[in-house]
Amino acid sequence: FAGCSGLTSLVVEDGNTVYDSRENCNAIIETASNTMIAGTGNTFIPNSVTGIGNYVFEECFGLTHIAIPNSVTSIGEGAFYNCSGLTSVNIGSGVNTVQKFAFYGCENLDTIICNAVEPPTVADTNAFEGVWKGLPLIVPGESVGQYQSAYGWRDFYNIVGAPVGIEELENEYKVFANNGCIAVSGAEGQTLRIYDVQGRLIISEKAADNKLYAVPTTGVYMVQVGKNRALKVAVMR
Repeated sequence: FAGCSGLTSLVVEDGNTVYDSRENCNAIIETASNTMIAGTGNTFIPNSVTGIGNYVFEECFGLTHIAIPNSVTSIGEGAFYNCSGLTSVNIGSGVNTVQKFAFYGCENLDTIICNAVEPPTVADTNAFEGVWKGLPLIVPGESVGQYQSAYGWRDFYNIVGAPVGIEELENEYKVFANNGCIAVSGAEGQTLRIYDVQGRLIISEKAADNKLYAVPTTGVYMVQVGKNRALKVAVMR
């Protein structure tokens, strides 16, 4: 289905013993190996998938965001080849291999989050050919140095260590990030300030429990409640 930019649905008929489209994922999965072999712009990857096959999303221009679950261990050759509409990718902690051409030509990527503590092995630097190397590459805080020296990852020069999704401070309040927004619980009435990674103030107001604060783009933000230290949070869409 390479280049079928308008394709929105892929469904394998129930009873097929070789392939399936589990959990209405809008994709084709090889049942025996739990490997996704074809996808669309509306595909999501179920937690039971362990591999993303070769050229699964090749030239799938309608794909804008993708979350790769922790169950996935490998991203196949050319998996997202020339997905020029892709702007953000969240790579699960279980991924240990990124094959050549995996993100080749993804020229509009503006955020990569990689949750793997050990940098996944990159087969060739062309895995990220055409990807802007100044985008925020968000990795576990303790792993920044490893990514800065790892083949294929060290080409990125804006590697940021940050917790992804939620951070707590002495059980006083919690910061959440989801679908392009930031929310804070346990801080109602206190002054809330949200800064971008360059230190620019984006939002300043009294906090309301679980109110969603929309931020302009994906990436890392600093959230400060009252006079407490600011917390880093990574925002995806």
